[in-house]
Amino acid sequence: MKLKRFSAMPVLGVLVLSLLLSSSVRAAELEGMRYEAWAKFKVGSSHTLSGTVDAGQMQIPSEITQKLIDVKPDHVTVELTSTVTIMGRQHTGKPQQHEIPVKDKDVQAKDLGEDSVDAMGRTFKCHVYEVSGKDAAPPPPGPGGRPAPQDAERVAKIWVSPEVPGGLVKMEIKGRRPQGEDMTVTYLLKSFEAK
Repeated sequence: MKLKRFSAMPVLGVLVLSLLLSSSVRAAELEGMRYEAWAKFKVGSSHTLSGTVDAGQMQIPSEITQKLIDVKPDHVTVELTSTVTIMGRQHTGKPQQHEIPVKDKDVQAKDLGEDSVDAMGRTFKCHVYEVSGKDAAPPPPGPGGRPAPQDAERVAKIWVSPEVPGGLVKMEIKGRRPQGEDMTVTYLLKSFEAK
């Protein structure tokens, strides 16, 4: 089997895509949802999602941890750390802090109702949302880190529970990479700490 030359940058871009998804599911009726999902917990609360980036012939295990750093009346600050495993080697990205405002911009999200998700050896009662098109999240960078076309097709679905800091229990993103290959990103709650 011939191995393709592979750069970690597009994979990290996919992780950023996944992480930005959590910031992109916001519509007028959901305004403030992300802020509230963190603000009701104390500093130090966190969740870890584990999953796979399926990019054609490559299945890349990855993990995302988000930790609440600060809570203010107008925003919360969350630190995000991601790890991918490529060809048996783990690559951990530099922790990044993101501010989540109490009021987000409007983006079209579809409310899909309630669903149960099995994770961590138990069942979570979740609310499900879908975001599609450009609102789902920006596409990952193209070759060499160049911006990808902004019209990339993608659909993202998230399952959220009020029990979990930040709300995320499960996340699925389906789309097409800039090179035209189908891509699926799937994450499931691995652990959380509510303070």
